[in-house]
Amino acid sequence: MRRVIKQLFAAAIAALLYVRSKCRKSSDEGPLRSVVVIAAIGLGNGIMALPLLASLKAHDAAMRVTVLTNASAAVIFRCTATADDIVILAPTLMGRIRQCLALRKQRLDVCFLTFPTLAMPDELLPLFIGSRRNIAHDYRSIHPFFHHFRHLYAALVPLGEHLHDVEQNLRLLPQGVAARKAYPSVRISAHARREAGRVLGGWEKGRGRLYALHPGGKRGADYKRWPAQKFRQLADRLAARGAGVVVLLGPDETELQALFQGPDLLPLSSSDLEIIIALLEKCHYFISNDSGIMHVASLVDISQYTIYGATNPRRNGAWGGRAVNIFKKDISCRPCIHFIPGGAHLGCRQECLAELSVTEVWNAISAHQEEESRHESEFSRS
Repeated sequence: MRRVIKQLFAAAIAALLYVRSKCRKSSDEGPLRSVVVIAAIGLGNGIMALPLLASLKAHDAAMRVTVLTNASAAVIFRCTATADDIVILAPTLMGRIRQCLALRKQRLDVCFLTFPTLAMPDELLPLFIGSRRNIAHDYRSIHPFFHHFRHLYAALVPLGEHLHDVEQNLRLLPQGVAARKAYPSVRISAHARREAGRVLGGWEKGRGRLYALHPGGKRGADYKRWPAQKFRQLADRLAARGAGVVVLLGPDETELQALFQGPDLLPLSSSDLEIIIALLEKCHYFISNDSGIMHVASLVDISQYTIYGATNPRRNGAWGGRAVNIFKKDISCRPCIHFIPGGAHLGCRQECLAELSVTEVWNAISAHQEEESRHESEFSRS
């Protein structure tokens, strides 16, 4: 019954959009003076939209860029100075519609809907913003209702099966706007740096290189989480080698706090992204699951090791030249999530994560570090 109601609602919207498209022609002409970018899914997805915003700002410094996002990603947009206005989307549909109607008064030139945006209410937000043009990805192949909304958008960008989400978002750029593929630099407050120093409190002195570990991830997304006990075993191995291990635990990892106690570990329970970035800047290496904090670490010049289960690192891996993706290579069914979770991961035993041993992860990290050391030696001799 629910699907029938959705279909009827979408069909009614489609009829409205068809009439609207006949009465109002969108135009590609005119300068881009003010644009809005909707990036409302999550922290990691917001970060992977940063090059899109940076490209718009680099194209014309006078262009006014507004981003509609969630509270966690808003911090990142502020620290990277990629948006002039940041609107934290209201939790209710009516609240979001009121925010969009307020934006409508600005007579925006273009509205960009970033990848992924797969909820029907979010796909309809451009209708209320009323910009001259709306540009989105073509979700018709993976979303059953999106074909009803095609008249809302002046341009639909095809989904590239093998494209990283950063590259997928850059395809939204209008003709004539050059793509900047690198993440923009991040600037955090002096307060955050002081707090990071206070957290360490001299603990790092006398230790070897610092590792940051993020053993969790989004609550409920077990298909992304390597077993926490294996993370603890890996941390003990690192500590035995004289390394310092900082364990990052956020609101979704509160149940792991007891597991990561010990004299050689420094657990940090915080949701303050600026402090987390300041700590990452003091570390040499970062090890994590596929998570939002993994994408935060991509903004810092640090070697990253990401453990993958059901998701596809080709699409949403750490974006940068110092990233290593670690996964069980002889599991034929992975990755089983390409664009969106399709349910294949729900009925399996998650062998892709459960059967990945601590030794395999350790060997992958050691091999990369040896290669980095060799390159550094060759560079110093030259």
